[in-house]
Amino acid sequence: MTRKYTCGHSGPKRYRLNVYGSLTKNIHGERYCPDCMIQYVRKRTVRCALCGLPIYPDDAVALYHESSEGLSYRDRGHRIESCYLGCLRRDCCPSYGFFAGHWTENGYQPAF
Repeated sequence: MTRKYTCGHSGPKRYRLNVYGSLTKNIHGERYCPDCMIQYVRKRTVRCALCGLPIYPDDAVALYHESSEGLSYRDRGHRIESCYLGCLRRDCCPSYGFFAGHWTENGYQPAF
């Protein structure tokens, strides 16, 4: 079964992408066909410097100083001045105590 997406293309009614080992789930209401979604993810998704999993636009993020321990993916993580972005998944930031802002389609937006 196929459907028409708002990007103008047709594609499968349902699909999921494997992004850095994490399966996507309904990113932006699936307004993009699979091909356009792949391009969207490549341009606007960054990786957590701690676990390496994706950080999507609108996700809450933490900032970790470059001297912090445990930045296993710092070479693939996104750097902002002297800090790296981290996700707020339970394994990386169980208490959400390091919340610093959000990753957006336009980059990092601080909360404070």
